Amino acid sequence: MMQLRWLAAGTITVADYSQQSFVGGMNMSVDDTRLGEDEYKFAKNVRNRFGTLEGIKNVNDISTSIGAFTSNPPIQAIYSIGEFVFLFFKGSCKFRYIGAPDETTWAVLVGFSMDKAAEIFVQAVPASTQNFLRKDTNVAGASLELATDTIVQRTVAAIIVQDGINSPRIIEITGDKVSLYPREAKTYAEWVYGGTITSVSDLTPTPSTAWEAGQTHSAFAATSTSGYGVSATFSATTDGSGNPTFTLVSGGLDYRKNDTLTFTDPGSTSNTAILTVVNRESAAREYVPIGRQMAFFNNKLFVVSPDRTEIYHSASGRPMDFVVAVTKDGDKINSDETIGGAPATSYTVGYNAITALSVLNNEALFVSTVGGSYGVTIDYSTTVFGEGSFAKQHLFTANSINQHSFVDLLGDFAFIDPEGLRSFNAVMQSKNEGRNSVFSLKVAQLFRGVIQESGKCAAIVFDDYALFACKTIFGHGILVFDTLTKQFVSFDQLTDDSNSNIGPVINFAKVETNTKRELFAITHGTTTSSGDPAYKCVKLYEGSNFATAYVETKAFCTNDTRVEQKPQELRLLFNKVQFASSVTATQRVNDETTPDTSAGSQSKTLAAQATPITFPVTLSTVWSGPKQIQNLLYNFQGGQQGWKVSYALKWTNGIKLSNIQLQTQDFTPMNPMLSQAYVS
Repeated sequence: MMQLRWLAAGTITVADYSQQSFVGGMNMSVDDTRLGEDEYKFAKNVRNRFGTLEGIKNVNDISTSIGAFTSNPPIQAIYSIGEFVFLFFKGSCKFRYIGAPDETTWAVLVGFSMDKAAEIFVQAVPASTQNFLRKDTNVAGASLELATDTIVQRTVAAIIVQDGINSPRIIEITGDKVSLYPREAKTYAEWVYGGTITSVSDLTPTPSTAWEAGQTHSAFAATSTSGYGVSATFSATTDGSGNPTFTLVSGGLDYRKNDTLTFTDPGSTSNTAILTVVNRESAAREYVPIGRQMAFFNNKLFVVSPDRTEIYHSASGRPMDFVVAVTKDGDKINSDETIGGAPATSYTVGYNAITALSVLNNEALFVSTVGGSYGVTIDYSTTVFGEGSFAKQHLFTANSINQHSFVDLLGDFAFIDPEGLRSFNAVMQSKNEGRNSVFSLKVAQLFRGVIQESGKCAAIVFDDYALFACKTIFGHGILVFDTLTKQFVSFDQLTDDSNSNIGPVINFAKVETNTKRELFAITHGTTTSSGDPAYKCVKLYEGSNFATAYVETKAFCTNDTRVEQKPQELRLLFNKVQFASSVTATQRVNDETTPDTSAGSQSKTLAAQATPITFPVTLSTVWSGPKQIQNLLYNFQGGQQGWKVSYALKWTNGIKLSNIQLQTQDFTPMNPMLSQAYVS
């Protein structure tokens, strides 16, 4: 807002400018004289949701409190599942339960071991919901039926951990409990059709010829079987006539109904007796292939292959069962995993490496590759082994740089690509191919000439802010987008309470419960003298002290190219002054900082003088103090004159900048100063 005044009978023109709100956010896309009334050019470490510019807290470095770290541990990832937070480092894992009495305690997952340096991927899946035997009804494998008379064992609710090298690890979860003893996922070879024997047709079969009479035999196995079952054992006794009576000791594995087991007399004869399987307890039909990125979509688990070119998928309703191709009996079609396992029914969108796998809100799978991004849907009108076929739609040539850089923005989606930030609406995208937007236009200057590093980018939505950890012309930091106001508000450069930089973020994890809101991050610090990166685990915005806030204001001018003005004074109104704070104002005329120190940059201190609450206290009493709102005056009369003037403001201790007011004086010469300088 600008107001002109004339002093001394109209001989001197004074311009008063003010800015009363900052809710418009950052805008670097236009000249700073063209910014909106509530915009600012650039800011660090601030928030503006309620119209003022407020400082943020430092990070809280919790690396030491977690324990079991070397001086520079290779922290691989951090993930949150419900109220659990999992930290993966050096191939091991620790976790924390937010609801525990001591929420700072991190427990070790006993026996957890994966590659010490590989990228870690995590996905939670529910227990299986389809627990009937799947059987092919067509030789070509086009259709399938469920044998409702045969129930197979459920797969459990679990957290699946992949590194692309080793067998996946399974961390079983039940409500608010997690197993301290993770295990390896079952392999294709361990997936079995049959089960454990629970009963046979007759425990007193007629032998081929009488066995040795009056004997007792401890557990022994059959000498042959008609099927694939192994390891079942029975004990036996014989009566005076040599007739055996069997007792089941161990049901073994992989037995089918009506399998026959032939037993030979352990006594002095070689006579036999036959038992026929009637009932069995189904084996765990579990098999999760080695892979990388994962997504649970449409009641199926999808896994990217180790070479990043294929997408494996589980059977519907069975997220830990990747044997999709089955025979008419419900068995594997082949003992070779490449023929009958996950690779047999995999899907690919192209030959480029997959960088991200996620779920869109229009019932599609988002697949991002080095060569572009796709929406993949499931078509159940055409099935293979009872599972829907896949259809892809090319969305755009941009791609999410990694698995951790894709977020949901209240119906829209955004991601970090190698050159900046992109967004798109999945529903509109299905109708208008290729219409993704460079939604970072207002901050695009931050990415000029910058290429993102895949291992140092991440994104997350927390407290209705989308946080994009990325590289800019100012180095690594977090670009903050307010999902409510739809504006970029700040570029956060993280420091701890000692004001030490903590490095770029590798990935985020958040906990949001009815009583807790916590945001974690893994950072990749400066390489140390030993050659190792100084990794850290931190909680964002929970430090004891505030980060230094910084803002570059819009430029103030009359928008009349004939007018040159000389700054006179600057007033800054702050509120929430609860701590002594230092405020520095640096003046810029025509984008140049005034060389003279006092005329170009001045620092002042706000003293905290809060009035204590007096007793007795009434319900209407609120905390207040005469000095919580304070006005600072800066005299810049010794500065330069020019067409526009702006300020870089820096302050400490989280106080709120509420209002900017400045006064300039018209010093317009008949011939502009620069024109006079170039007169020949």
